[in-house]
Amino acid sequence: MKQSFFSSLIFKIGLIIILIEIIVLASIGIYYIQQFNKEVDARIYNYAELPGKMMASGILEYEAVREQGLMTELAGNDLIEAMVITVTGRVFYSLNREFEGRIISEVPGLSSEWFLPSVTESFIQETGDSGDKHISSVTPILAGKSLKPYYFLYLKISTSRTDQEKQNIANLFMIGSVLCIIITSLVILLSFRIIISKRLSNTLKGLKQVEDGALDTRIDSATSKDEIATLQRGFNSMTSRLQETVV
Repeated sequence: MKQSFFSSLIFKIGLIIILIEIIVLASIGIYYIQQFNKEVDARIYNYAELPGKMMASGILEYEAVREQGLMTELAGNDLIEAMVITVTGRVFYSLNREFEGRIISEVPGLSSEWFLPSVTESFIQETGDSGDKHISSVTPILAGKSLKPYYFLYLKISTSRTDQEKQNIANLFMIGSVLCIIITSLVILLSFRIIISKRLSNTLKGLKQVEDGALDTRIDSATSKDEIATLQRGFNSMTSRLQETVV
């Protein structure tokens, strides 16, 4: 009766090894993908924070938000919008000049809660939907040594490119893991067939020949020092004694 491959020793041991490999690769992949994502997020957050820190310390002038080249150099090429907004809720300077002089409610994507006098700490939050993801950075510009803001720097930065970077890394790891599993599976299958399966089959074939009365049957491949070779040498010794006893 021919043994099913799925009930064979090769399949069982190989399956265990592959499952362990999948678990290890998945664990390593999840860890490093998370680390990469954190680095990408930290990079874009640093870009978002830099202009606000410079403006709050007086290094960057308010009207600098009008300069596309300067602002993209500071906040990155993913900058969508930059505004200086008064504590009364009116746009003072803007990268897009059409918004200057408007109140917050007239500018799409702005929340009046971001620019309240009670907001004294800078913050960054993710905004937008799946088709238009971005982060909004708000930095209060405080009046002298007081804790009351009189201006806010608002930046809107797209995260579409960084999200694509994250997806590309995840896809690359997935493809690499699948290829690794396929290659190692083939190596395991071939190695087991040469080292274990073929030799066990020869031993089983010899046992059947002895069962059929061929007591002069010997296994010629019992030359190594592993467990299968020990079994084969024991088989040769047993058949030799049987042959001597019968003859």
